Amino acid sequence: ARGETIEMTEIWKAEHRQKMGDEFVAFGLMVAALLGTYVLLFMGVVLYYGWTIAMQLVIDKGLTGPEAFKQSWSATLGSKLTIWLADLVFIIGYLIVNAILGAIGGLHSILFYLTFLLNIGLALALIPIFKGMHAYVYKKLAA
Repeated sequence: ARGETIEMTEIWKAEHRQKMGDEFVAFGLMVAALLGTYVLLFMGVVLYYGWTIAMQLVIDKGLTGPEAFKQSWSATLGSKLTIWLADLVFIIGYLIVNAILGAIGGLHSILFYLTFLLNIGLALALIPIFKGMHAYVYKKLAA
């Protein structure tokens, strides 16, 4: 650094040892924050799929919010991973179609604009399909 040669034992000098504790604490807090983010993200996904049919329960059975969340959680026990995998396959399929449209479109042609419009139309068409998938899940689990 700055044209100086650094020896391997340089780190153990007194002026560097004084900062080591602070560096370890800072690194530990960064790792803890990252792990905490992953834990909260995972918990959020589990909650989402546990409560995925709550809206349908409110509309169909007239339940209150807390009752719908409780029933949704009970109904999706053992099915959260299956619902998540179905959503994942759906999203991956959309991304593949999106990539194909992007490859067809190119960047410097009228096809780019046409495929862009097709992609927007596809995304808008997939919203009701996605909701329909969740309605099917509701039909199977809340029966």
